[in-house]
Amino acid sequence: MAPLTKRQKTGDGNFNSPIAFPCAGQSPDVRLIVFKQEFHVHSTLLKLNTAFFRKFLDSPEKAVNDPNGSGEVALVGPMSTFTYEWVTKIDEGGDKWSLVSDNKKNEPYNLSTYTGDKQEQTNAFEKLLSAIYVQPYKLGTAEELLLMTDLADYYCALPILSRTLDGALINSPTFSDQIQKSANELYVAAAKLRNALLFRECLIWVVGPHNNPVYKTLDDPRLRMVARCAHGEISTKIASVTARALRRGTGDWVKMANSKPDRWAYGFDRLMFGPLYDGYYDNMDMDAVHYPRWFRDIEQEGDELLDDESGDFEGLLEDKLVLDRGYHTAGDADKYPDNFFCAQVSDEDLPWDVNETDW
Repeated sequence: MAPLTKRQKTGDGNFNSPIAFPCAGQSPDVRLIVFKQEFHVHSTLLKLNTAFFRKFLDSPEKAVNDPNGSGEVALVGPMSTFTYEWVTKIDEGGDKWSLVSDNKKNEPYNLSTYTGDKQEQTNAFEKLLSAIYVQPYKLGTAEELLLMTDLADYYCALPILSRTLDGALINSPTFSDQIQKSANELYVAAAKLRNALLFRECLIWVVGPHNNPVYKTLDDPRLRMVARCAHGEISTKIASVTARALRRGTGDWVKMANSKPDRWAYGFDRLMFGPLYDGYYDNMDMDAVHYPRWFRDIEQEGDELLDDESGDFEGLLEDKLVLDRGYHTAGDADKYPDNFFCAQVSDEDLPWDVNETDW
């Protein structure tokens, strides 16, 4: 007979039905209670994939004695058949929580004092358990992944979350919109997770717009340096392509005007000297030229300005986004007039040791 579900005083209703994670040939021996949700899991996998439970699950100090009722949640009811029972503890400020080993001396604690979103926290924890069990999961919002990262950091489960994250990102096609909107925050999280796929995707967004890249607001100097180097490589290519275009355009000015008067009449000179025209300036900063838009116009209407020696504008107009399956056009006048999508970082320049497997 399955063990009876114990209840805890929550102040806002009873528990949801327990969620049991399967493990072939084993019965769950751990009950984790996160707010109103029970999870039935296996100590072997918790110890294998989280250093926190590997250290504390069998620790002699795991039972928390709190006679003064400082915040532990006590279970009541029949004797459980689970070997381990961990429950939710609310910090004094009410804005943080953690799991602690149950102690029968604890008084029931009213979880309604928690000031955050209990359901969001529970959902994020469930997906972290999915990662621990190497089960597929999908990502909804940037906030959810940031929550999962914080939880994985606390429970020392960053490596397993990182290893399972590639599949989750690929199987969550709508999540790519979140990367653009929360590029800086996810860039920092990707570095903490040491996930190269997410880090490179975020890097493309944080180095834009080119004249005012969002990475400049980052607090971490190490992450700013990686982004600054990628941004600098793009700037070097811009200088090279611009010099080549102007040099070739100036030398062939008269020849082009005579041989293709129809194109000249439609503003071929404007393409040649694009940065000299207001249409390529940032409306908010007349010193900032929208080079992506200028290069895109040259590619579409004036490719005679450039020879083929350096390929497609030295790669500046390439779209290197992997997770975003929509087509992004560098220099799109309506959406991305000042954005390139070609930023890169090599494995040796990633801000972590790629050979380290536990951190």
